[in-house]
Amino acid sequence: MDDDDDSQYHYLRYHRDLGYSKNTPISCRHFQRPPPPKPHRQSTWFELPPGWTHWQPAIVRCPQVTVPPKWDVYNDYGRKSNELMVRDGLGTHQVEADMMWYIKGVTGIGNHVPKIHKVFSNRNSKYVFIIMDYINGDDLYALWPSATDKEKEKVAKQVDQLIRSMQTHTGTFLGPLGFSRPQVFVHPDFPPLVPMDRINYETHLDLLVTAVNAMVELGQPNYTRIRVDKLVLANMHLDPSSFIRDKKGKLWVVGWGKSGFFAPATEIAMCHYLMPARFNQIVSRLLRSWKDRRDEMTMLMAIAKWLDRHYARDRKKNDAWEASRKK
Repeated sequence: MDDDDDSQYHYLRYHRDLGYSKNTPISCRHFQRPPPPKPHRQSTWFELPPGWTHWQPAIVRCPQVTVPPKWDVYNDYGRKSNELMVRDGLGTHQVEADMMWYIKGVTGIGNHVPKIHKVFSNRNSKYVFIIMDYINGDDLYALWPSATDKEKEKVAKQVDQLIRSMQTHTGTFLGPLGFSRPQVFVHPDFPPLVPMDRINYETHLDLLVTAVNAMVELGQPNYTRIRVDKLVLANMHLDPSSFIRDKKGKLWVVGWGKSGFFAPATEIAMCHYLMPARFNQIVSRLLRSWKDRRDEMTMLMAIAKWLDRHYARDRKKNDAWEASRKK
């Protein structure tokens, strides 16, 4: 309920100053509604800029942000040790806050996701700002050069366990919560239906498989079809920057903007696709754990490469069109 909303203030009371005698029947007395009380505002330590509104659900009470964030659209993770952090930028969407809010209550993975304190958006630009706990640690890009082989194997095992925990949680429909459109394995010529269940998702992937098979030269074998026996919780963008190891060795997962419920093989395929070659310990561990899905993951990686080339070509066309307009 909004701070100024007093719609639940519903009751009538007898006004004692009207001077009715004790013998006056109740049916003859006049009742009036008392003036509504002033809205009670909870303590809000973080003051929002003018013209900014809360996104619901949101926690009103928030610890003070002592270092003001830069209110522009080019920040990604603004961090300050032992304080909160702000997640903003062009790649930040409301669905990321939705999923993080939801995942926080999922057993096995919820305590590896930063806690959200407040989410709000600019009324005009629609950019979303997420204020969450700051995780004091290093991502895998910073950790890997100085890590020993034993430490790398330990991290690979943690990544494997986190993904396994995520895949024990299933959903009914494809993509993020609230019947939002998925952001991964989507081609503009084959827009997914909303909502889309497991069977329809398998049909959608078959369309992408057929499109990629049509690009294969004659004489080469066609790729495998993808089976979708269930839809599981997935991040769908697990690269080295998605994992942060804190000072106690605990691994945290950040960046949930493309998450939702997808086929089990899609998470492993995207992680394999996004991980550079020097993180082979992680990739090898995942491929061993999901070896029965290796053909499907090969197919999904081929789809990812095909989609990346398609979107890169479209970006070049758009840039050329914008340049021609400025002339």
